[in-house]
Amino acid sequence: MKKIAKLMCAFVLAGFASCTNDTTEDLVNVPTSEGGQVTLTATIADAAVRTELGEKTVDGKYPLYWSEGDVLSVNGEAATVAINAENAAVGSFTTTVAAPFNIVYPHVEGLGASVVRFAEVQPHTEGTFAAASAPMYGYAESATAGVAMKHLTGIMRFAITSAEGVKLTAINIEAGTAIAGDFAIDCTTGELTAQEGKTSTGITYTFAENEGALSTTASHFYVAVPAGAYGDISVSFVAEGGKIMLASFNGSNIKAGVVREFQEVPFTDNASEFLIYDEATLLDFAQKVANDSFKPDAARVSASFEVSAETAAAWTPIEGFAKMLNGGGKTISGMTKPLFGALAGMVKNLNIAGAYTTTLGSTFGALAVTAAEGALIEGCSLAEG
Repeated sequence: MKKIAKLMCAFVLAGFASCTNDTTEDLVNVPTSEGGQVTLTATIADAAVRTELGEKTVDGKYPLYWSEGDVLSVNGEAATVAINAENAAVGSFTTTVAAPFNIVYPHVEGLGASVVRFAEVQPHTEGTFAAASAPMYGYAESATAGVAMKHLTGIMRFAITSAEGVKLTAINIEAGTAIAGDFAIDCTTGELTAQEGKTSTGITYTFAENEGALSTTASHFYVAVPAGAYGDISVSFVAEGGKIMLASFNGSNIKAGVVREFQEVPFTDNASEFLIYDEATLLDFAQKVANDSFKPDAARVSASFEVSAETAAAWTPIEGFAKMLNGGGKTISGMTKPLFGALAGMVKNLNIAGAYTTTLGSTFGALAVTAAEGALIEGCSLAEG
C-alpha cells in the first residue's frame, strides 16, 4: 500500500522588489516535524502571489502578504493557505497527496497539475495587483526535502496623471507574444510552455464604475505578466468620452518578483480607437455604428469573451461599418448570426465561435452577410462554440 504523506508547508514571503532594487534574500529551508506532520520552511525567491503589496519600504522593496482565500495547487489538488495571525507574510497548508510535490499558485479548478494561468482580464485593485493574477511554483522530492517557492511573474506599474478630470475605463496591454492564458510548467525548473490555443498576446485591465479617476497626483496601476523580455510594449489608456492615449514602454527586462516602475506619464488624447472586450462593449459598438455616431478611426477586440444566448438570439448584424476592426487574435463566442450585414470596411485577425446554420457555416458567413467593393476580411477564422 502506497504511503501518503501529510505535508504542511510554512511559507515566508519575501518583499516584491521595485525597479530600483532587483535583489532579494533567500531564506533557509529548515525541515522539522511535530505530531507526525512534516513542517517545511519555504523560500520565496523573488515575489508574487494573490497577496497584497504593502507600502514601499526604505530599502526599495514592497512587502508581500498572504490574502484570505489564497489556494495552492499540489499535484493538481487544492490546498488552502492558513495565514499566520502574528505575521501575514507567513502561511501554511496541509495536503495528503503523494510525493514528489509539484506546487503551483494559484489553484484553478479544472486546470490540472503543473499548469499555471496568467489572467487575461485583470480588474483594478487599489495599491496592488489583481487577485490570483501572479503565479509562482515550487517542487519537493519528499515531505522532508524542503520546498523553495519561486516566482514566475513580474509586475508592471504604470503611473498616469491628468489635470483635466479624465476617468479611465480600461487599459489594454499588447506585447506581441503570449503574456496571458494557460502555460504548462516544469516545477523542477520553472520553464513555461504556452498551451496551443489557450494564450493571448494582450491583457485588459478594467475599472469598476467608481474607479479610474485621474488627478495631478499620479495614479498607479499594477499589471501582472510572465517574467521575460518583450521589447516595446504597446499600451492603450482608454478614458470616458472616447479618449485614448497610446503609449509604448520598454519591456525588455521584466524580472520575476520585481515591480517594474515605468516613468510617470500625463494623459494625452492622442489616438482614436474603440476597444471591445466584453458583451457590453460589443453592444455599444454596434449601437454607435447603427446610429452613425461611431467617431473613432478603428475598433479593436482586446479580450476574448462570450455573448449570452439572449444577445445572440436578438442580434441584428451591424450595417455600414466602413472602418477597421482588428480582432487581435481574440475570439468572440456564442454568436448565431453574422457580426455584420453589409461590410464596407476591414476585419482582420478575429476568431468567431458559434452555432451557425449551414448557409452561414463559413468564416465569411459568420462575419458578414455581404461585402461591398473594397471590403476586406483577413486572418479570421470560424469555430463551433
